[in-house]
This record gives sequence, structure tokens and C-alpha cells, in this order.
Amino acid sequence: MAMRRGSRSRDRRTIQRYDRGVLWTHYERPFRVPRKIALLIVVNGACLLAVLAGAVLLNEILKLRSDGVRTYGTSVRADSSTYTSYHSDGTTSMETKSYTDVSYVDNHGNRHLATVLDFHEVGERVLLVYHDGRPEMAIPVSQTSGYWIASSITIMVSGIGIAIAANRKIARHWYL
Repeated sequence: MAMRRGSRSRDRRTIQRYDRGVLWTHYERPFRVPRKIALLIVVNGACLLAVLAGAVLLNEILKLRSDGVRTYGTSVRADSSTYTSYHSDGTTSMETKSYTDVSYVDNHGNRHLATVLDFHEVGERVLLVYHDGRPEMAIPVSQTSGYWIASSITIMVSGIGIAIAANRKIARHWYL
């Protein structure tokens, strides 16, 4: 079996020393991280980032949901009505809108009267905040947070699964 020569000879250092009158020559190679260890670090790092991204997304969604519940406060009055919606293509449709008057607490701790409007046909929810008896701002409230929760959990589970599969494959092929 022939030994390979070439680039390997350049990255080692020749050390010569005398021991009992004999000149000994040996080569010292600089420390290098083995490829399998570097691959394990890269794969596990990428999977860890995926898990962290999913966890951060899940945390933000749950914070938004809890803020929404805390923000609406106590219900004052609830009612529903049906109205006609006119679309840009000339068609009309009957839609049901229910509303709930709540006391809204903003980020500064100030309490306002607000109305939560539920548009059932399109699945939208809007929070109308009043100031001095007039609507001051409309805050859209997402109804699709369940989808994002499922997505963030999927990201975390897939990151863990990829890490386990990659570690097993690397360990099987390169006897660690």
C-alpha cells in the first residue's frame, strides 16, 4: 500500500533532537478538528437553532394569546347583528357580526372602553378601542394562532429528529 504524499507534508513541522548521540527526526502535525467531529458540531448546531427558533416562535404566540385574554378584560355587553357586505366585484353577501364591549388595558396601564368585533364568515376579529366616545384605533386580532403553534412545534420536533438521525448515521459510518 503506497503512502500518500503531497499537501500533508506541508502542514507538519519537522522536529530534530539528539538522544544518546543519535539524531532523531519526527514530525509534529498541528491540531486539526477531525471531519466527523466538525460535521457533528455543524449538524447539531443547525438543529439546535431550528429548535430554538421554534421555541421562540411558540413563546411569542403564547404571549400574544395571553396578552389578548388579559387585554380584553371583563365583558360589559355582547350582541350580534347581520349586515350586508358589498364586494368590489359587484356581489353582495349577508354576514353575521357579533360584538362584545370590553374594558381594554393598554401597555401603559390605562383603561379604555373597547369593542371586539367578530366577523364569522371570514374568521376575522378586530378590537376597536374608543377614546372620548369615538373609535380611536382598530387592532386586528389573529384567529390563526393555532396554525402557528402547530408550525412552531413541527419545527422543533423536526430539528430534534434530524439531529438524532444525523448523529446515528455519522456514528454508524465513522466509528466514534
